[in-house]
Amino acid sequence: MNGVDYTPLLLSMKVAAISTSIVFLTGVYFAHLFTRKSFFGKSIIESFFMLPLVLPQPL
Repeated sequence: MNGVDYTPLLLSMKVAAISTSIVFLTGVYFAHLFTRKSFFGKSIIESFFMLPLVLPQPL
């Protein structure tokens, strides 16, 4: 009754660390790909990523 169960907190921290690492590594890979390489459809994908800058966000 006195003990505190830290299992959910540790699981959340572990999942957050793993997902952050995966997103960081894939982001660096795609950033390198978009800046250094030229491929078919690159302009379409770049314009898709620029949409949040152009379109207004709902409040």
